[in-house]
Amino acid sequence: MMCRRDLLTAVGALGAAALVGLPLPAQACDLHLAAALDHLMQDEKLARDLYTQLSVEWGLPVFANIAASEQRHMDAVAQQLRAYGLQDPTRGLGPGELVDGELQEAYFGLLELGLGSVEEALLAGAMVEDLDIHDLDKLKGLAAGEPALLRMVEQLRCASENHMRAFVGQLQQRGVVFTPSHISQAELGRILAAPQGGCGGGGKGRGRGQGGGQGRRQAG
Repeated sequence: MMCRRDLLTAVGALGAAALVGLPLPAQACDLHLAAALDHLMQDEKLARDLYTQLSVEWGLPVFANIAASEQRHMDAVAQQLRAYGLQDPTRGLGPGELVDGELQEAYFGLLELGLGSVEEALLAGAMVEDLDIHDLDKLKGLAAGEPALLRMVEQLRCASENHMRAFVGQLQQRGVVFTPSHISQAELGRILAAPQGGCGGGGKGRGRGQGGGQGRRQAG
């Protein structure tokens, strides 16, 4: 069962709206999709806050650029949350703060990794995008029948591929190979072979950040 307008809520609110001139209620949402949107919003905040910190630490433009992109993605997800009458789980939280305990732990782990060296910072970025793409593919299945949401998911997936190419490209320049843990090696190869592209609208989704992607230096 996908997101839909709850008939009883809509009918009840219609009477109230007629009395006070209020708009109709937001679209009701299936619990699985509601949880997925909640999680996605926290994914985006994790990515934005992580990349912001790594930008300050290492001064690489790739981190500042993608952090700014992540803010736009948070804005896009927030719009979907409002459309379904859902609360923003990141509202009122400071930098690096997350409601989900696993995501909070993942943020600290990725930040610790990324502060170790430039190469490890880039690895942390690629790990976020690895899991992000995987999670967006799962969310896409829940978004069937929801055209606006599906467009956003596809835009986030497109931009996440752009970000993966950016991070892995920087790693390759430094002689480091990234191996994904969530998407397949074949899918990574397809992403890296594709050109950077415009994704329109909301852009990219961020990852949960718990990916176990591995990096190793190339011989010689």
